Amino acid sequence: MAPDCIEKLRTAVASGALNSRDRAAARRLITTLSQPARIAVIGRRGAGKTSVVNMLAGATLMPETDGLTITELCYRTPEKMTCEYANGDVVDFDGIPDDFTLPEQAMRLRFDLPEPALATRTYIEVTLPDVPEMARDVLEMVAAQVDLALWCSPSPSQADAQLWQVVPDQLKDHSFFVLTHADRAGKAGHLDALMHRAQTRFDGAFLGIYPLVAATAAQAALAPDHAGSVLWRTSGARALVRDVERTILLSRKSDEGTAAALLDRVDTVCAPATASDLTNTLTAILSRTSGELSAADMKKTHHEVIETCRKAVKSMIDALPVDAPVGSAPERLHTEFSDASTRLRNLIQFPADASARQAVAIILQLNRELYGRIHA
Repeated sequence: MAPDCIEKLRTAVASGALNSRDRAAARRLITTLSQPARIAVIGRRGAGKTSVVNMLAGATLMPETDGLTITELCYRTPEKMTCEYANGDVVDFDGIPDDFTLPEQAMRLRFDLPEPALATRTYIEVTLPDVPEMARDVLEMVAAQVDLALWCSPSPSQADAQLWQVVPDQLKDHSFFVLTHADRAGKAGHLDALMHRAQTRFDGAFLGIYPLVAATAAQAALAPDHAGSVLWRTSGARALVRDVERTILLSRKSDEGTAAALLDRVDTVCAPATASDLTNTLTAILSRTSGELSAADMKKTHHEVIETCRKAVKSMIDALPVDAPVGSAPERLHTEFSDASTRLRNLIQFPADASARQAVAIILQLNRELYGRIHA
């Protein structure tokens, strides 16, 4: 989004003209749209997380940190390292030594690097502690700070499935399960069984489950023309990186659309909203969504179709008055849209083609009923 739009959001927040819900939404959008997408790569020690980060970045940027709980890669020039210690002290270091060694008692490291790959992406490697209570605390903290997550594991466990339940649905809708060390499982003849176990234990809690030869994928990413290489495809990297990038793009476009809709309302927010105003706002969202779904050049996957529909419903919920009287048309619409949002989320468990068709059907149904419900 253009900087002037972000500045307009800041002005709208400072003006006091927005209601509490719109003000909170504007603040979230300012933060999200002003910074690179924040990607967490989460797992136990030895799960191949460092290789996954380097694969995503297309460069060997993440150092080996010997199981450090949190290691973050960010864009900055000149480079800097920030270390947070167990006693709470935070120390900045100018530059990063070539012979880097992990400081004693370090709990968290942040590397600020002038790397182009980090200009639009921030990577956070998270090593979960062995103690369940500590692992849950770390996961909850990280989940509140990131836009997308990849859970890395060579073998999906029931304990991991239970731990993942603490993650908010918003992040689950932007997360992937990565079955690392897929080559070892394949050689042992266990890959299909592990894939089935992951699908059973996590039961729709991720956008997808991806087998990956993590070390090979990280090595393949270093080649300038890696996107077309056999190694990039056979390691599992191509499918995973493609879907991660698509999800980031869809999420960013949705946030930009929500910001545009909010800014459209700023000029008239002080005047009482009429049924016609609300009709125009909601119909515009549905019309824009229908156009995206029908555009011949989009070639959306079933996941992209569902995500587009889900984001449209969320935008409509955000457009409704926050203080609508019980029993009023906007209040009934809020119930209707919330129900549609739940139905769209549940589609992830159904076959791809059927779920995409049903998502479009939900949008078309809302489009047909919208005008009459507002004027009821």
